[in-house]
Amino acid sequence: MGGLTSTKPEKITFSWKSPRIAYSLVYTAFGFFMLFFYTKHIVSIGITAKNFVGFGFFACCIISYLYFMWLAGKWRKIMIFWRKKESTLLNYPYQVNRIPVVIHVRFLAMVFLIMALIEHLLFLANSLYNIFKEASVCKYDLPDKAKYFFMKQFMHIFSEIPYSLPLALILTYMNFCLTFAWNFIDIFAILISVGLAKRFEQINNRLDSVKGKFAPQSYWEQVRLHYVQLCEMVEFVEMHISPIVLLSCTNDLYFICYQLLNIFNTLPYTINNVYFWYSLLYLILRTLCLFLFTSEINDQSKRPLLILKTIPTYAWCVELDRFIHQTSKDTICLTGMRFFFFTRKLVLSMVGTVVTYELVLMQFDFKNNELYSHENETVFRYECDFTY
Repeated sequence: MGGLTSTKPEKITFSWKSPRIAYSLVYTAFGFFMLFFYTKHIVSIGITAKNFVGFGFFACCIISYLYFMWLAGKWRKIMIFWRKKESTLLNYPYQVNRIPVVIHVRFLAMVFLIMALIEHLLFLANSLYNIFKEASVCKYDLPDKAKYFFMKQFMHIFSEIPYSLPLALILTYMNFCLTFAWNFIDIFAILISVGLAKRFEQINNRLDSVKGKFAPQSYWEQVRLHYVQLCEMVEFVEMHISPIVLLSCTNDLYFICYQLLNIFNTLPYTINNVYFWYSLLYLILRTLCLFLFTSEINDQSKRPLLILKTIPTYAWCVELDRFIHQTSKDTICLTGMRFFFFTRKLVLSMVGTVVTYELVLMQFDFKNNELYSHENETVFRYECDFTY
């Protein structure tokens, strides 16, 4: 893709022969590579609710890579449509947000990506400490510590193919990239939601100026037209991103249930507790932000109704009546492929769903008391039978 930094969406270009698509396909191929060996590994040792999480992680990353590549081909059309519908809100009489939308988007993206980086670094520190603690307890002689670490870290791969340091470094880098892809699914949905909600907020700010006052029919006709344009923009965007939103929600719910499954386990070391609680709280925070930011679109689209109801009877007109009918009947929001709608009520539904899934996972895994991380197994019951 090209022209992504341009202010004119017409300059956005896409080609399946571009370098960006090439290395995206490389990441996807490595994702399939790691998924294959991980699946083979858990099938050989027995699938549980705790070791299945690695399969979910790799599968989610692969799907997201493939979908974002498809979405990249549609991005120019989406941005042209978006710019056309929001163009009237960029000029008078609409107030420009005190903090530009682009600043909100960049700030949120930076915060979430930094938190994701911290989470992954803690994961590496946790794995590093546990692996070498096991070596210390079992009194292994480690002439090549790097080899020992990578063979434990990627046991499901190096138990099938010969170990090599270049491959181990590539796998570590790919795992890092897949982790950010896993985080970006939520971040993408959040940033899109911020951009859409802020435009509805501009319409609401304009309506605040006539709250409880008289306004001519031409005023209501113009505002309603702009409101309809935003609704069309939400519907168009939702049509393209709803699959990734559905993937994001199912992924978050599963990983929250997985983390909660381990909440009563006693962790032996400080680094284990730090990593576990940070990972859990970050996941919950990211999921709540996803639900709250996406539901903000629906909140802002319903706010005009509260203002319109304050208009006095003598100021009533046909356009105002149409505006009220539209805001009260239409559900303007993002969806998970129409399986569910992002409104405030969905947060409570999510809590109930987490409880239900948690009970199912507890029944599925009641015989297994070992602790796993979200990307690789971390065993605290040392058996001291490892060989190079």
